[in-house]
Amino acid sequence: MFKKNILIAGGSKGLGYEVVKEFSNMSNLFVFSRKKRNLSKNINFFSVDLSKEKNTFNAFKALRKKIKKVDLIIFCVGSGTPNSKNELSKKSIMNYLDINFFTFSNLINAYLSLFNFQKTNIIVISSIAGKKYIKAPIGYSLAKNSLDFFVKILAKNLAANKININLISPGNILINNNNWSKKLKKNPKIVKRYIKSNVPLNSFIESKEIIDLIRFLIYNSKTITGSDFVIDGGQVL
Repeated sequence: MFKKNILIAGGSKGLGYEVVKEFSNMSNLFVFSRKKRNLSKNINFFSVDLSKEKNTFNAFKALRKKIKKVDLIIFCVGSGTPNSKNELSKKSIMNYLDINFFTFSNLINAYLSLFNFQKTNIIVISSIAGKKYIKAPIGYSLAKNSLDFFVKILAKNLAANKININLISPGNILINNNNWSKKLKKNPKIVKRYIKSNVPLNSFIESKEIIDLIRFLIYNSKTITGSDFVIDGGQVL
């Protein structure tokens, strides 16, 4: 078991919640999220809106009072849920950037400032929507593309500080009560036809596959940084 301090950002629902459950038996687990939702009472939880710079710094200040070092950060914040009929409006695009890009830029800025560029391992959950147009909302695709390039820049700039940072870019994740789960229940034939037509391996991505990859990066990150692990059944090929 990984017996060091772990911070999971965005751990109250979706993939983030699945990741938290995987590490929930650890006393040194800390979670940043806007709402606690179904998280265990024993979780070291910090209520924070990471899209707000001040809120993010305050959360890290509170965390700094509890621990002196963060050994692993797993960033699971993000959403591609449609937010406007006008995808090209500045408001719509900025909303996607706030949720999918600025949440991470705020987090890394606060971490580096308050933990003094300490050695750590950072795993960022992105999406294949930032690599290929898959009919995801335009603002979401732009935000994920920006996130991917930002991580690449950080990987090079922070390598001298022994900070490893890598991406995991999933395709269509099927988790209980997530968007794909709801679509599958509502229109099973349409969804199955879409997956068959667009995913060469004709399959959804399970959370366990992503968690296994996270575990690999935890134990084998010494010489891996700036890498992007795509797990999508071949969709972006």
